[in-house]
Amino acid sequence: MNSQSKRVRSNAKRTISLLASSTAIMISGAQVAQSEIFIIDTDVVTTNGGATVDGGDTIRVTSSGSIVAAGRGLYATGNANTLINNGSITSSDDGIRATSDENIIINNGSITTTTSSDEGITADDRNTVRNTGEIRTSGSSAEGIFLDNENTIDNSGLIKTSGSSAEGIDVDNFNTITNSGRVITTGSVSEGINAQDNSSVVNTGFVRTNGSSADGIEVDDLGTVDNSGIVKTFGDSADGINADDFGSVINSGSITTAGTFSDGIETDIEGQVTNSGSVRTTGTGASAIRARGIDSVIVNSGILATEGDGARGIWSTASGVSITNSGTISSDQELSILMQGANAELTLLEGSVLIGDVGFWAGDTATLNFGPGLSAVVKTDGGLPATINIASGIYSVVGGDTIVTADVSEYTARDVMASDFGRLIADAIPAPSGDAQVARGSLALGKPTWAKVFGASHSGSGGTDYMAFRGYSSGVIVGRDGDGGMGYFGGVGLQHYVSRDSSAFDTKAQSLFAGIYGTLGGGDYSLALGVMKSDTTRQVANNTVASGLEEVSADYTSIFIAPTYTLDGVIGGGNNSLRLRYMGVWHDAHNFGFSGADLDVDASSSHTVEARLEFRSPLDGSDYLRYGVDAVYQDGQQIDVNLGGSPFAVSSGADGWSGRLFAGIEAGAGRLELSYDTEERFAASAGWSLSF
Repeated sequence: MNSQSKRVRSNAKRTISLLASSTAIMISGAQVAQSEIFIIDTDVVTTNGGATVDGGDTIRVTSSGSIVAAGRGLYATGNANTLINNGSITSSDDGIRATSDENIIINNGSITTTTSSDEGITADDRNTVRNTGEIRTSGSSAEGIFLDNENTIDNSGLIKTSGSSAEGIDVDNFNTITNSGRVITTGSVSEGINAQDNSSVVNTGFVRTNGSSADGIEVDDLGTVDNSGIVKTFGDSADGINADDFGSVINSGSITTAGTFSDGIETDIEGQVTNSGSVRTTGTGASAIRARGIDSVIVNSGILATEGDGARGIWSTASGVSITNSGTISSDQELSILMQGANAELTLLEGSVLIGDVGFWAGDTATLNFGPGLSAVVKTDGGLPATINIASGIYSVVGGDTIVTADVSEYTARDVMASDFGRLIADAIPAPSGDAQVARGSLALGKPTWAKVFGASHSGSGGTDYMAFRGYSSGVIVGRDGDGGMGYFGGVGLQHYVSRDSSAFDTKAQSLFAGIYGTLGGGDYSLALGVMKSDTTRQVANNTVASGLEEVSADYTSIFIAPTYTLDGVIGGGNNSLRLRYMGVWHDAHNFGFSGADLDVDASSSHTVEARLEFRSPLDGSDYLRYGVDAVYQDGQQIDVNLGGSPFAVSSGADGWSGRLFAGIEAGAGRLELSYDTEERFAASAGWSLSF
């Protein structure tokens, strides 16, 4: 049957009479058959129901249309109807009601209900509901949207309810809810979004509740919540997000609660929580995350903050709970973390900040792990855990109820950066003989004095014993060609290197160096001597200080020697060279004043031997393409450290053979080089020469 459209066209109000036993629409006595489109574009007032269809039909209220009904506004009794409201519906019953399945319900206008137990939109199973307009209800148990099973809901508009047990969105099982709009409820037990078993909720919008036991978002068995929006609750026992048995919560947004025992996130049996956002609670016993079920897993890289008596950052009450933290957990008046159950496992990674003690109430079965890059002072409550595991490159001491760890991976980055600085100096020094003059762009023009500015960026991946790092080097070198084939030079340098994506260490080094260069035995040589002043700072996660974080620093002096020798044309007499380089660095002893235990680092040294085979291909004019390979042996000597009176022997980590590929270009006075080595370290360097 071809669909037909019928309109109500009048400035006067028309009456649609709904026959209780009928499944058709009656307009002034004329029946609208199935598979037809009914358009309301004027004001309609009814004393019973508004408009009804019985399957496969469409009702559309246009922006100029409105329904004011003593009964339901729009009513569908069969399957696969389409109900669209672009106007306004005001009802003392349900705003839109579909009693069967597979309907499409769209509200772009406004829906208002005024009595208890009536919904703005309600339907059975496998429906699609989209709201871009406004849905408002008032009265107890009067919900904005109420559906049964396997429905899809997309809200980008406003849903607002007022009354006890008046939830914004309430669905049964296997539903999918997406909210990018606003859901606001006022009244006890009036949850913003409540989804039963096996449902998923994605919130990028705003959810706010005001009332006791009015959770912002709740899902039941196997339910999932992904929140990157804002959830706020005001009232006692009103959790921000509550995921019951086997529930999963991912939060990268903001959750705020205010009220007694109003947790930010609460889970039950085998709950899964991943937080990279912000969870803040205010109230007695209101924890940021509470895990009530066995075998729950919590991963936090964000901010958890609580205020109130007995309020913990993370509180687990069952056995077998695992917590991994690289974020900030703060409890001003209580424990930052409390693990009450047996077989608890806590892993602290670099980036952890704890404000408040850590409690293990079944310490005889508990495990505490410290990850790489973490320097920490951790005070426990209720006794130490039975097992303490320390990552490679971390050293620890235990005193009473406090554990102190120190990360020494900085020294790998230090040795690598020092070796690379020696390479930059060697690259900047001219080669007086023949072909190798291209190394500085053939710009001498008979002028004996030259200058060069150089810089480099470094990025090193982490290893078993050390943290990933990134760093920068720069310098200025000035030299003069002397008589008899020997010249001399001097310069200054600056290096800055930090742990990558973290604050494990931050080091600045200033250098002053000088040396000579010339020809010897058919090759070119250089010799640099220098002194380096290093200032290093590291962040210590310390839950015995008010901020949860302390900064400790040390400064020390190093000296270095860096000779090179280069032979040109080693392969067939062509545009190639072989350079041998050595870099030796000797570092002074220094001390970090941890509040829990000092870290004393003895004097140490590192040594690098490098062979570079370089090929040069002419480009236009005096420009050259440079490429080749470095074979590098680095001998990072053992470093003796003492932490809180306990001695340890530490490997620097920068030790053994590595290979390095490089390619670059000499263009006029400029020079650019890119390199990558077998230790997965990348570097880019550049320089600019001037002769005068």
